[in-house]
Amino acid sequence: MTNRWCPVLIGVLALSDVALQTWAAESPVATSNPANSVTSTSAQPNTPPTAVTLAADNVTSSGARLRGQSNPNGTPTSVFFQFGTTTNYGSVSASISIGGGVNLVSFSATVNLMASTTYHYRLCASSSAGTNYGSDMTFTTAAAPPPTVTTLAADNIVGSSVTLNGSASGNGASAIVYFQYGTNVSYGNFSLTNMIPASGVATFSATLNGLAAGTYHFRAVAQNTIGTTTGSDLTFVITGAAPAVVTLPATAVSHFGATLNGTVNPRGLSSIAFFQYSTNLAFDQSVSPIDIGSGGSTVTFSATIGSLTPGTTYHYRAVGSNSTGIIFGMDMPFATTGAVELVSSTVDANLLTPGHRVQLRQAAPIFGGVSNITTAENLLALAATNAGVAFDAYDIGVSIINYADSASGLPGGHFLDDRDVHLIPGNLITTGDQNNYVIDASGYIQFLVAGYWVLNVNSDEGFRLHMGPAGTVVAEFPGRRLPDDTAVVVHAPIAGYYKYNLVYYEETGGSELEFSAHGPGQPFETLVGDPNGLLRAYHDLDVPQLEIQRQGANVVLSWPLHQGFWTLQDTTNVAPAADWLTTTPAPVVTAGRYVTTNSASAPSQFYRLKRP
Repeated sequence: MTNRWCPVLIGVLALSDVALQTWAAESPVATSNPANSVTSTSAQPNTPPTAVTLAADNVTSSGARLRGQSNPNGTPTSVFFQFGTTTNYGSVSASISIGGGVNLVSFSATVNLMASTTYHYRLCASSSAGTNYGSDMTFTTAAAPPPTVTTLAADNIVGSSVTLNGSASGNGASAIVYFQYGTNVSYGNFSLTNMIPASGVATFSATLNGLAAGTYHFRAVAQNTIGTTTGSDLTFVITGAAPAVVTLPATAVSHFGATLNGTVNPRGLSSIAFFQYSTNLAFDQSVSPIDIGSGGSTVTFSATIGSLTPGTTYHYRAVGSNSTGIIFGMDMPFATTGAVELVSSTVDANLLTPGHRVQLRQAAPIFGGVSNITTAENLLALAATNAGVAFDAYDIGVSIINYADSASGLPGGHFLDDRDVHLIPGNLITTGDQNNYVIDASGYIQFLVAGYWVLNVNSDEGFRLHMGPAGTVVAEFPGRRLPDDTAVVVHAPIAGYYKYNLVYYEETGGSELEFSAHGPGQPFETLVGDPNGLLRAYHDLDVPQLEIQRQGANVVLSWPLHQGFWTLQDTTNVAPAADWLTTTPAPVVTAGRYVTTNSASAPSQFYRLKRP
């Protein structure tokens, strides 16, 4: 043997995941002759100890026992093993003293190792006389076993929930664990996974929610790189419980309706859900129930209700019911959008005439563009003789407000039979796209039935709607837009006449203006003033003064355009039985007046204007 100094080790040096477990010193034995007879030896002074590496035993997937022999040769000696995956070793076992005798001493060391790995090892014996190494030897650890796992009984079974339990060991390698479960031994469902360490036995659990009533099978599963192991099959029973109910805030709340929302968990039993509501806590109105099944998961459901009163607080709650009972959610109040309160006008019906009073005012170039509702009202405020006014045209007594520009294509908006703005009497622009003008519609809306009404303006550009004696603005779109709707809910406290003024402007492009409404018991929209609806239109009777001028053999008769179209009649006497005939030719619009020329050949001729 080569004499080399090997220092005495007094501890464990771990250069890898492998660590020493135990040392075992065996009884000293004398070297033996071939006949196995013990022969005493006499050591020479300062002779290094001998080192003999013996075959390892007790080799498993996680460790082995390293064995060796050494003769101290009379000098106190310490021994240990070097081991590792190469002949560089890298790890050592703990050092042990074997005394200073002159006989062979057998000993061993148990070390922790990695599975399926080939290891090199040798003995090192060292004393003050020197150091010797045994020969290099090898062995291979066994393959690691798969994890072990045990299915434990389920607990915490409440309603549609349960907790599954298990225990497992990774047997040297970390592992994931989980549960398989289902209504039969095919399982089909998996819980969330957990991780357990490589060593020791770990318990784990998983909580399941939303299970329907019935018997369930389950088993624990452990899995790592070595393999997958399943525990035994166990069962648990879900009996179900009363539903869990939550009332959620209402959405899409409007003047007349709202969407009610809630959640119900059937908790394993066939359940239904619905809403109850009222203006107090009586909850005496309800919606039709819906079937939400028998699962154990939370189900969100909704219902839209209508025919509500504007500006009113309502109470509602979600309700769930199954065979175990009925459960009520908490009260969740909401308030419908309030309505504009109208003020009626005191009028003499004898001084009203049917239809709307409509004025079209064209801006002159010097005025500039009509780009918003404020500019439009400024144009209307000018005197008719102002240079900013190009001309005025009038539709007096028109039954409905439904206008469009024929240059943009008719009809427009929601209703048919649009009236072409070019046909308004006095309009000097008879063709093409008409721009930079204002329509001022006014009069009284007769509400035949008191209550809540929705007034709607469909316009291409902006508008402003005034209501009541004070001209309160109840709806507007002050800027420009493509054809669109603006609705307002109003409350007419009594049946009667309500003053209104609707201002609309057109800057450029297409034109569209509709004024419509719907109210109690009306499933459809009608134009204000439509005889098929419940809102009538009237305006103040403006009795014209007929002007008659003699021109040679003719008379010229006229009256102001803004006082509307009347039927001109004539007769040769004013007796009670006189026949009044319609004067011919029919009047035409000239310079802001209705004008006609009639022959004056009769000795006397009488004329009158009659409301159409």
